[in-house]
Order: sequence, then structure tokens, then C-alpha cells
Amino acid sequence: MMLLFCHVRIRAQALTSRIPADQPPAVPASPDSQPPDAPSVPVALPLPVTPQGVPVTIRAARQEKQGDLYKLRGDVEIDYKTYVLRADRVDYNAATGDIVALGHLQLTGGPDDENIAATHGTMNLDAQTGHFYEVVGSVGVTRAPSPTLYTTTDPFTVTGRELIKQGPDAYEIRNGTMTSCRLPKPHWRIFAPRIAVKDETARAWNSNFRLLGIPIVYLPYVTHAVNTSGRQSGFLTPALETGSAIKGTVVGGAYYWAINRSTDLLLGLQYFSLRGFEQSAQFRYRGFGNNFLRGQYSGLEDRGLAPLYVNQGGQDTLISGRRDFTDDTRAVTNAEYLSSFVYREVFAENFSQAVSSEVKSWGFLTHERHGTVASGEVERYQNYASTVSNDQVRILHVPAVSFDWLDQRIARYGGEFSGLSSMSLLSRSEPYYRSHNVGRFDLFPRIAYPVHLDGWNVRPAFGLRETGYSHSQHFGPLPADLPPPSPNQPPGDGATPTPANGGLSRTSMEADVQLRPPVLEREFSGPLLARRFGVALRHTIEPEANYRYVRGVNRFNSIPRFDPVDIYSDTNEMEYGLTQRLFIKQLHPRPCKEPPPTAEPAQSLTVTCVPPARQWLSWFVGQKYFFDPTFGNAVITGRRNIFTSTLDFSGAAYVTAPRNVSPVVSRLRVDTSANTGLEWDFDYDTKAGRVAASNVFANYRRGQFFSSLGSALLNAVGETPVPPSQPANVVNYNQIQMLLGYGALTKPGLSAAASGGLDLNLHTLEYAVVQTTYNWDCCGFTVEYRRFQLGSIRDESQESFSFTLAGVGAAGNLRRAERLF
Repeated sequence: MMLLFCHVRIRAQALTSRIPADQPPAVPASPDSQPPDAPSVPVALPLPVTPQGVPVTIRAARQEKQGDLYKLRGDVEIDYKTYVLRADRVDYNAATGDIVALGHLQLTGGPDDENIAATHGTMNLDAQTGHFYEVVGSVGVTRAPSPTLYTTTDPFTVTGRELIKQGPDAYEIRNGTMTSCRLPKPHWRIFAPRIAVKDETARAWNSNFRLLGIPIVYLPYVTHAVNTSGRQSGFLTPALETGSAIKGTVVGGAYYWAINRSTDLLLGLQYFSLRGFEQSAQFRYRGFGNNFLRGQYSGLEDRGLAPLYVNQGGQDTLISGRRDFTDDTRAVTNAEYLSSFVYREVFAENFSQAVSSEVKSWGFLTHERHGTVASGEVERYQNYASTVSNDQVRILHVPAVSFDWLDQRIARYGGEFSGLSSMSLLSRSEPYYRSHNVGRFDLFPRIAYPVHLDGWNVRPAFGLRETGYSHSQHFGPLPADLPPPSPNQPPGDGATPTPANGGLSRTSMEADVQLRPPVLEREFSGPLLARRFGVALRHTIEPEANYRYVRGVNRFNSIPRFDPVDIYSDTNEMEYGLTQRLFIKQLHPRPCKEPPPTAEPAQSLTVTCVPPARQWLSWFVGQKYFFDPTFGNAVITGRRNIFTSTLDFSGAAYVTAPRNVSPVVSRLRVDTSANTGLEWDFDYDTKAGRVAASNVFANYRRGQFFSSLGSALLNAVGETPVPPSQPANVVNYNQIQMLLGYGALTKPGLSAAASGGLDLNLHTLEYAVVQTTYNWDCCGFTVEYRRFQLGSIRDESQESFSFTLAGVGAAGNLRRAERLF
């Protein structure tokens, strides 16, 4: 039962012999098959066209014609359509198309790329039928241009006492075997008294599966894909899992429906003995060009774990798609609905998904032409602050219409014009706050005048912004109709915003100047670098300064918060920084990875190339100075204040009181080779005297070995409701994630990988995964251990396995999406 219906390929392989080595001995040719006076080179003889109107060409060392009957002896070859038949002796009737062949019979070609070797047989060329004996061969296998090499991923090979060719694409094998392994010693075979091949699928009845020659299981009915590049409908291998403390024993199955060449659907159902039934579905459509549509659903009707029987079930639906109507008009969507964050945290199969608290949905229709963009969109944002059901933030943009102008050159004056405009209907709800349905209008035209002089680039710009809101907010006691807050929220106070009925408008002006001085550079190409390392280096320093001034944003704290438009504030600031780059260039030619298209095949081994210079290192260091430390009296002491000026510079919130300087930010990128990479984002708060944020990601790959290391440190400022003079606390986040492995999913032999995440603050291993795979040429076995420790909500260990047969299927409970390779 574990071998039914699923078709999974293990690895690419090539048969290096057109006739497998375990071919049965051929029937000896008669003495007259090679007469002493036979010529050493066969003679080709084109024959008149057949009754079907198709020409036939025969070659043989000796040819004799008796009416319509051709007796061919010695190195016989008959070419008809895409078929090539070879044998020691052939009698061919040109009138009927009948062929009788003896000795080393081999038939290749046809619509299914047949490669049949037999001791003897008969065939009718016109009807494309035949009967062959003591057969070894392959069906549905693509061959390389060389007549002695297969390039298919998994060759479908058969043996049998008889093979009956019933038409162009239908066969029946009697007392035979089928496998996807290399001959002559396949690791597994399916033995059956009858095997039928039709519509790119082989079906066998009353068969038995043998692994390493040992009978394993009786199969009343089994299918095998002849062409593994295609898709076929059918039931997937049933899944069985035991030992889960969260789910109990898991039994399930799925049905795959190949609707057409562009669309398919997968429906699944699993039963958790400790929980209940889980349903799942996946839909895929691929259209012309960039058009696509994908959908995914999972849901659990949970009865809860004893003894409390708390319901942790839910539903998660994700839909994404794109449709291009014209080159300028397209519609795109990416929508997700999650009914319960607890459901995701408890039942998600990987750590990244289990801890992802954000749910984003959006869809837009846009038309872009000649630098103008018109769009209509809807958007929904949801963020779960905890596992408490009402402890979440929801923000809706339903709908939003925008019309934007990209930089348009004003030819007569040399300036540039751009602008943003939008109309939106917005709402927001969270514990302690629920806004009205707020209408918002925003118009922001800008004009700039770039100046380039002797390597100096100056870009002054000026803009006016008008934003109107149908409702506002104020600070005061909580309204009585709001739902009670979650236990981890502070009580209401005068610093908590509440919705207000009155509208407001915001009229502001913005002026900014961007300055880019000439780039400083120096070449390092001394004898030491050239002779010893064969490289030359170039070091560049790119200074920059940006001044920005905004005035007119009155009543900032009365503006409801929905998106970056609403955190636009007064500011008077200067941003300054340096970017250093290091470029490396190879001085000596090296063999090209791929020869130029004009290179002759005989010359391709000697073609050399000089690789272009590439960036080896880039490092930006910068800071902002705020001449207005209160941002137009918008700062609330003791609270996290987020403004456009702070959000676009550092991802960590740092304004809890008036301040003049931002943290110093560092962005380092190092690519020493195609196998090595390093990224380090570092923010240091000079006012607080501590690291605000530090994120490191490094990876290394060489041959089959791969590894990566990620570190995330965040010292986020906290909030203090009252009194305002109380110092803000700090929220620490410090994690390390690691991956180490060798091999690949399809690599022959042993592959292994391990991954894990460590919380350095809690001194806990939040998750760990270890996988080991061993692949033969046509089958593979994978085992996995997975560990989750997400506080009291989930403490679980999982053991999974997968046994895969090329072209047949996979048995086990390890999904491909969960693999580390």
C-alpha cells in the first residue's frame, strides 16, 4: 500500500548502454546469417513508399528480394518514421508492413521513445504493433543525441517473457518486472504477471514489491509513471505518525488532481487522535507570462487536550495571484486569513511560521504609463501581541485609491516634478482603542532641481503637503463600550488615545537638500598584490549629507495612526554618513565557465576570460542630528515615539524623550567569494550608551558543505505610562540561529543537516532539527528529529521519516517543504 500513486524523483541518472547488461541471451543466428562473401559495410536501399505513404529505408550486409518479400541478413537496419529496428535476420513484407526478426532484435524510437531489446519478435510497421520475446528495455525515456545515452531523470525499465505492442503508445508485458533503477542490479523491482502501459502510466495487478531481492509487500494494484516529467491524478501515499505529545497518532491521506497542464489541486485529510480532524487544500494555476494563482488552506476542528480540553483549533487561508491585462495594467493579490494565533503556534510545522505573529493581506489594480501610476487597493494588517484572543492590532484600508507621478523632467527649466496623492477609508482596532471609519485625503507634490558640477551633486527639493482626516483622536479616559483589555496591558490613563468625532487637516511644507561630494578613490595594484595574489584593489569613499526641514504639522498627536502617512511630523534635521567600498579585480585570465557563443567546440576548452571587477566590501556609517529635539512638540516622554524621520533610518525605536541625535548606524556587507557572504547591521545609541540593535548573517558553501549563522539582538525601549518622569524600561531580544549541513536532496549517498535556534536571554533551545538522508540511484531514505520549545503553549518532539522510490512515490510523514536541504 505504501507504494501507490505518488511519483517522486530521487536523482538524475543516465543509462550508458542502449541494451541493459542483464539482457537475456539472444537466439543464435542461423549459419546463413553471415555468409562468407557478405560485404563488410551494409548497403542502404530506399524502398518505395508504403501503402501509408511513408518511405522505408533498409540496410543489410546481404539482401534478397522475392516479390514483396525482402530477406535481409547481417547487420540489418530498417528506418521507418521515427522507428529504427536492428537485428541479425529480418524478413520484411513491403506490401503488408509485416516484419519477422531473429537474433539481437532491438527497436528504438516511436512516440514513447521505446528502447526494446529481445531475442526475436514480429512487428507491423503500418499498425505500429508487435510481439517480442525475452524482453529487456525501457519505455517513455528521452534519449540524448548520442544513440547510446539516456538523459532522462528516472528511466522506466522493464523485463518480461513477452512484450505485446498494441499500438503507438500501448503495451502489455507478461510475466515481467518494472523499476526506475539502473540495470542489471536494481535495488527494487515490482514483479507482476501482467503490466499494462498506456497514457504514460504503467499499471500492474497482483504484483509484489521486492527490495534488494527480498519480497516486501503484496500489491493488488500499483501504478508507475512512465514519464516522470508529467503530472498524474491519484491518491498520495497514506501518512502515519506516532508519538506526538500534541497530536497523538496521526493517520491521513490526500488526493492529487491534475486538472489540466496549467492547473492542479491537492486535497488532504488527517486525523489526530488527541485532537480531531484537520483538513487541507492546495490549488495552483500557472498562466501565460507572469499570470498565476495559488491558494492554500488548513483547518483543525480541535476538541482540546485532556484534562482542560482547551480548543486550540483554527483556520489559515492564503491566496496569492497576478494577472497582467496589458503591459501597463496588472492586478496582484496576496491575502491571508488566520482565525487564531494559537492554532499557528501549536500546529505549524516549522519554527519561522510558528512564531510569525503578523498576518498581511493586500490586493491592488494598477496602471502605469509615461511615469504616472494609478492604483486602487485594499489592505488588511493584523498583528497578534500574545496568545490572548483579543490582544491584537487590526488595520484596514478599504478601499484606497492613489495617483502618483514619478520624477518628470521639466525640459525648459531643467527641474524634476513628482507627487503623491491618495484617498482612503481606514479603521484600526486594538485593546483600549477602536477608531471610527476614518476618511483620509493626501496630496504631496514636489519639485526638485538637480545640479551637477565637477563631481559635486546637489539636489534641492521643495514640496507642499495637504492631508485631511474625517475624524481625529484625543487623550483621555477609555470609552465604556470598548472591550476589556488583555491582562498584560496597563490600565487606561491620560496618555491613552481615544477616537474623536471632529476632523482635522494638516497643511505642511517640506524642503530638503541632498549633497553628494566627489567620490574619493585609490588604486592598490602593487607588485605584491599582482604577483602573489594576481589581483588589483580599488578603495572608494563616498560622503553624503542630507538636510530636511518640515513645518506645519500641527496637532500631531491628534492624528489617528494607520500607516507611514500618519507619522509625518515636523522636523529640522541633518543626516550625514560615509560609504566605503572595496572592489577587487582579477589580473590574470582564467578558463571561462561557459565558452562564448562564437567559440568553436574544439576551441571551447582553451577559451579564457578576465572576470570583471566586483564589489568585495561595502560599509556605511551614518547618523542624524535633530535641531528640533521635540519634532514640533510631538514627543511624548516615556512612550515609544515613531516618526517618519526615525523609522526610515533605524528599525529600532529610540525616541522616548526629546533628543538631538539618533543612534549611529552601521551597515556592513562582505562578499569575499561566490561561496561566502557576511551582513552586519549595527545600531549604537550614544545617548543611552548601549547597543540598540545588532543583526548578523553569515553563510558559507563549498562543494557539498553548507552552513549559516544568524544573530539578532534588540534592546528596544519600553514604555512607562505614568509618571512621565519615570525612566523607560528596556525590552531585550537576543537569539542565535544556526544551520550546518552536507549534501543535497538528490545527492547519491549520505547527506545530513542540522538547524537550531537559541534564546540567549531565556537560555532555552527554542527549536532544533536534525535530518539525515541516504540516496541510492533510484530510492532514498530520510529520518528527522524536530524539537519545539515555545513556552507553555508548545513543548513537543517529533520523529519523522520518508522512504522514496523514483517514479513511484514516497511513504512516511516527512514533507518535502520541511527538508533542510
